[in-house]
Amino acid sequence: MIDADVYKATMRRLAAGVIVITTELDGRPHAMTATAFTPLSLEPPMVLVCIHRQNDTHRAVCAAERFGINLLSESQSDLASRFAGKSPARYNFGDVRRFTSPHGVMLLSDCAAVIEAELVQKVDAGDHSIFIAHVTWARTESSANPLVYFSGAYQRLQPLPPQVVLGSTGT
Repeated sequence: MIDADVYKATMRRLAAGVIVITTELDGRPHAMTATAFTPLSLEPPMVLVCIHRQNDTHRAVCAAERFGINLLSESQSDLASRFAGKSPARYNFGDVRRFTSPHGVMLLSDCAAVIEAELVQKVDAGDHSIFIAHVTWARTESSANPLVYFSGAYQRLQPLPPQVVLGSTGT
């Protein structure tokens, strides 16, 4: 079995978009930062997110019919840090710009994109659960660049200089 520190160091070499999962439980908003998110299917549109089973947002997503997936923009690293932590600030939404999706899911404003997801299945895997969900509504902000997590820090995308067109032989 691989050492946990080696595994973490290896996974930090994978750049990932930063999302915040939003939902409510007993009238209280819940949010958590995650990078374990991926599109799953086009027909029907489906996504998956992974949440540690000890996280209180795990319980909230299990109880919810729908939840939000907020693909953060590069200007939202402060929200990423807030909702990644365990401090009480994680439950303070007074200064967070947000809106409600067509089916009543809390979503964050100013994101690169937002998704309303309807829970279909939960699969336990290791110390996490994989939540599979149908996408019931989505909206993008085409001018917003995504926030990226790489090598233990939030990053911004920068386009590569135009060099070789993909698929060309260079001759």
